[in-house]
Amino acid sequence: MGWMLGLVFVCFSQRQIGSNPTQEELSDLTRQTVFLRSAGRFDQALETAKKALASANRMPRDASKLEAVSYLHTLAGIISDERGIGVEAELHFLKAVDLQKEILGHSSESHAGALINLATSRMIRGRNDLAEGNLVDALEILSENYPESHPLRISCHGRLTSLYMAEGRNGLAIHHGKLMLGLLRASTGKGSLQVVGLENTLANFLLAEGKVEEARSLAQSALSTLEAKLGKTHPATLKQLELLAKILLAEGDGESAAKIFDRIENTIDSMEALAKAY
Repeated sequence: MGWMLGLVFVCFSQRQIGSNPTQEELSDLTRQTVFLRSAGRFDQALETAKKALASANRMPRDASKLEAVSYLHTLAGIISDERGIGVEAELHFLKAVDLQKEILGHSSESHAGALINLATSRMIRGRNDLAEGNLVDALEILSENYPESHPLRISCHGRLTSLYMAEGRNGLAIHHGKLMLGLLRASTGKGSLQVVGLENTLANFLLAEGKVEEARSLAQSALSTLEAKLGKTHPATLKQLELLAKILLAEGDGESAAKIFDRIENTIDSMEALAKAY
């Protein structure tokens, strides 16, 4: 009798070990991964993601499973990048690209997003040649199939701007920066702080390139928004004033630049006096 019970136990155990995981179990592991990452426990998060992927490989191959696996690879790639494991991150993002192409086709938004993730990971590791190809492919997909205001198009132009700036390909950097600025203004409004940040970045870059007239226009636009949203004495506003003064000096307008520097100095003196009074 004892040997029969033992045999039943062994058979039951083998069945449990070899059984296919359910979609619910896969979802639980995915949620655990997200939680662990949000808690900063990256090592555990990555191990849980790998466990989830191993489980998914034993599940029947269908569209919902492929979507779940693609998301897990993206998550594992992000965590790998956060831990500084670039090679592993790239492999996960490559898997996500292939899966999104298989699930939804070459022209899908998700495929373009996966390409942008892969490019971003490659840029971290300095593999800009490969990253550029991914971003160009993603931008082609998005330009053909989605409106200009689509966030991924803005993101793509932003990454290409950063890539070309890092490589000193200034003409292309300015081109994509201006395209991104136009899309941002259309989607978020001219007065958004995100637009201000890009106007400031481009103004500095154009100034360094000697394109002072364009730089002044962007710096003045950013200044108007900062004064309206943050006030004339806010540190960010004063910093923007300083940039405008530098641009005016580059244009040869020393008198206007001097007035701005005086304004900055007077504002700082007034703020310091007010702070002492309290």
